[in-house]
Amino acid sequence: MYEVRAMNTIIDTTIRKTVTITNTLLIGALWLVMSLFVMPEAMRQNSLYAKGAERIGSPLRITQEEFYGIIGQYGENGRQHFVAIELTADVFFDVVSSLFLCFLMVWSFHLSKNKHLNHSYLIRLASFILIVFLLENAGMVSMILTFPDSHKVLYYLTAAFSILKIALVTISLGIIGWNLAISKIRKQPFEWSSTNRKSTIVDET
Repeated sequence: MYEVRAMNTIIDTTIRKTVTITNTLLIGALWLVMSLFVMPEAMRQNSLYAKGAERIGSPLRITQEEFYGIIGQYGENGRQHFVAIELTADVFFDVVSSLFLCFLMVWSFHLSKNKHLNHSYLIRLASFILIVFLLENAGMVSMILTFPDSHKVLYYLTAAFSILKIALVTISLGIIGWNLAISKIRKQPFEWSSTNRKSTIVDET
């Protein structure tokens, strides 16, 4: 029992040292760079390879016939370039996005001291979000690589991952808002790091 408590203390301390204001802001800045510059530029370059064809969107937004019609308009070079983006820039963006959500959830959890949550739940949620992101990407890549064959099951499976992705991100944002609301009600001071927390405890004693 003592060993379990000691291990939990070590994990808690490690997480608190990792989820600092500096690291959270750095990941947030990286996410903004990816969102505002890297991904738009990648899509612009892909549009050149695709000869101005309509951008391939999520299966959630268009019908199966429309989706495969757009894939056909891309041409061989456009499809290859799109797959390259999905397997490089988009995968990295998914990792950054899920990591940013994870940091925000854990930081707001520390801030609020929400008794209904714990570290392991939040980290597992962020990990599951990343898995769903990657599965959606894999579905998109598979449909493009197997073109001109049309796979109805693969199309709907990818659309399902898109819906699940939206739901999980919404839940994550809800958790962050919940934690911040609790913190506001309790009027807790902002504790970005373990160092700040220790200094607060010393001042109180």
